[in-house]
Amino acid sequence: MSKDKQGQMDRIDKIEKAIAKYAKAYNTLEGLQKSEQDLPDRLIPIGDQKTGAIGEFYAVRYLKEKYPGAEVKLKPSSNHRIDIDVTVNGHTTTVQVKTVSHNSKTRTLSPLHGGYDELHLILLEKDFTVAHYWVTENEIIGQSLRMPDPDRRRRGSVKLTGLVALSSAELKALRGEEEATIRYRAKNAVIRKLKQVRYIYGKRIKRYQGKIIERLGLDTQYDCYPFDIDLGCFLTHCRSILQYILKEANNVSENRKLYNDFVGQSPIFGFFKGLRDAEIHTAPGSHQVRSEVKIVLPMHVKNEQELKEWQAKNTTTTPKILEFDYHLRKVVTKDGDLHYEEQELDGENDLFVLCEKYLDEIERFVNYCCEKEIIS
Repeated sequence: MSKDKQGQMDRIDKIEKAIAKYAKAYNTLEGLQKSEQDLPDRLIPIGDQKTGAIGEFYAVRYLKEKYPGAEVKLKPSSNHRIDIDVTVNGHTTTVQVKTVSHNSKTRTLSPLHGGYDELHLILLEKDFTVAHYWVTENEIIGQSLRMPDPDRRRRGSVKLTGLVALSSAELKALRGEEEATIRYRAKNAVIRKLKQVRYIYGKRIKRYQGKIIERLGLDTQYDCYPFDIDLGCFLTHCRSILQYILKEANNVSENRKLYNDFVGQSPIFGFFKGLRDAEIHTAPGSHQVRSEVKIVLPMHVKNEQELKEWQAKNTTTTPKILEFDYHLRKVVTKDGDLHYEEQELDGENDLFVLCEKYLDEIERFVNYCCEKEIIS
């Protein structure tokens, strides 16, 4: 056999061995994908696109670590907009994942359709470990967009905006190089929750300003007062913002101190903390049962009997809008009897003024936390 012929045979042998190794790895991964298919908490999706499947595997790991106790579910491969649902306390965040590897010279992403809450971009090393990982809440739609590649000083497409990169410690955790925790990042969740708070106040709370549906707004079908529910929703969502910020602040002792100093020195935060705590649970000593909103009644209503007479006259099914002011009053138990105590802050007891001051203070606090890099 000639030298050239022998050289060619050696090359063929190496290629065939590499193909055999690739086939073995491919079939092993394919088998694992199929074994996960019917499990309720799948870690990797089914499909021929192995790079994408590996990327979603890393995304699931990241999300499970970031949100302990959350329900993280892979969507069917037929869903081209959403790859993963993350449900925490009844709220679901939809995630789209795009993955390319260093084996791709162009780093071109498959088409982005939008319609998600978060976009996760994953750049893999040639050995399919994670090289870089970014998250954005910006809705990006487009085709032939290119993933950034910082290692090679290559910028991504200009449409890829708002990318927040995982830290080196977080990447090491995903690679399994060391026992490290994925750092919780609050900024995106805080901004999303702040939008919801503005909506609740603007659409649900302010609609009552100066007005009340007859019979104090009682919903006779469910025997409850919608305004109580709306106010409780407002308080709960505001509380979530502070909880998100505190969770990330706890990663750095100095940030925890900055958090405590700001919150502790804010009178309006202290005032609403009392209302919020009363809404969530009974206060120690059974002094405070729950927080309620009551209205200042018309001048001619002087006692309970007159109140009942006034309510009895307002029983038509068509709501009438009546003029009222809203003040905060707390239900307290003293010596076995219920009493109402007026709630005020620096002489102010108008509910809407106080809510707006609270919302302004929350927005100021969020800006402060962004400036001081307490949240990222």
